[in-house]
Amino acid sequence: MYKLLALKTQSLFTPRILPISGQFRCFSNKFASRVLMVEPTHFYQNVETAEDNKMMTETKLDQQYLTKKAIEEFQRFREVIEKNDIETLVYKQLIPELPDSMFVNNWVSTHKSEDIKDGLFVLYPMKAASRESEKNPKIIRDLIPQYKNFIDLIRNIPEQALEGTGSLIFDNENRKIYVKLSARADADLLQDFLSQFNRIAKNPYRTIVWHQDDPTKDTVNHTNVIMSILRNHVVLCSEAIADKKEREKVLKEVTEGYLNKKSRKLLNITQDEMKNHCGNIIMLRNKKGDDIVVMSDRAKQSLNPESLREIETNYKVVSADLHTIEKIGGGSARSMLAELF
Repeated sequence: MYKLLALKTQSLFTPRILPISGQFRCFSNKFASRVLMVEPTHFYQNVETAEDNKMMTETKLDQQYLTKKAIEEFQRFREVIEKNDIETLVYKQLIPELPDSMFVNNWVSTHKSEDIKDGLFVLYPMKAASRESEKNPKIIRDLIPQYKNFIDLIRNIPEQALEGTGSLIFDNENRKIYVKLSARADADLLQDFLSQFNRIAKNPYRTIVWHQDDPTKDTVNHTNVIMSILRNHVVLCSEAIADKKEREKVLKEVTEGYLNKKSRKLLNITQDEMKNHCGNIIMLRNKKGDDIVVMSDRAKQSLNPESLREIETNYKVVSADLHTIEKIGGGSARSMLAELF
């Protein structure tokens, strides 16, 4: 099942319609003013995902302590987002056995723009079997009626995955999708997704892809660890693109004016900065029309002064301490937020 209208999905999910204020229908705004979050109730290291996510760190701390810290960090993060006039829609982790639930952007994305005026709601397959169970039927029921189009991307073989906006970096103004192919971003599924997406969009998008190096050495599986699109900047760790030709191709796509309707300045971060989650940041736009860049305290403290100064000059930077979540879960600020357009 790839594309369904909301009318058809009502028989599957019996959805509840949540109101959307008019400002969220402003198609000139390419960045979301509302985000979906999932609050943890039980937090510990997911052994299954730790096999290929080296951003995660082993710990001997007990689950009760980790859960308490994760809940505290999540709640402070939510508070700082809301205090900066970003609307949050928050659900709870479904069951104790789903410790990665707060990384909600890996299984759902929404889209609404000049190209998709009626909206699009997308469900993605995740590599780990334990993570597939994170797909909360209540979230799906509540949100689907707000979007006329629905893609449910289905894997063809076990563990085949395309993990949402963890894998896909959308540059909506230039109609591009940047993707690092890996165990979390399958090339065939990407083509399936692009085909379905472009049947819905008024104007076609294209993908810019690069490949994972030797997985035993190249341990970054998600594109959003490496890259983030801001209004006037692109944050990118080009060092993390192992193949020289592919690296040059991506840099050209980012920087060359003739390849972009909307030009942006490149902020090239180092691998050390990337490992401290400096690429796992997100651009939002609050109710007042302010451009907000959300990141963790660790990312803010790790960015080189020049890059941080450039970001702070152009945007309002909002950060929170996510130390426990980053260390044990391997994800940071961007991975905890799914944009609701």
